[in-house]
Amino acid sequence: MKQLILIYFRACPNSDKVKETIREAGLDFKAVEQDDLDRDDPFLNYSSPSILLDGTILFGAKTDSKTGSCSIHLPSVQELSSAFFAQISS
Repeated sequence: MKQLILIYFRACPNSDKVKETIREAGLDFKAVEQDDLDRDDPFLNYSSPSILLDGTILFGAKTDSKTGSCSIHLPSVQELSSAFFAQISS
């Protein structure tokens, strides 16, 4: 089964909204808090919040910085569901 991962830092003002969007879409996910990661962890190189499905970015972005950045676009339930099902059917 494919794994959906939500990457975020604790102070991110959008993390709770995106968690709720994922739940409303009826999807299971693993939460990765960047605050708890080792400084060389590759998940630090993602904007917050970012949503990955088996390593493919559905929303958010990969960055060159390990100091954190914010995702500007937050998906709706429909956008997330569409991106998720398009990815699992490919």
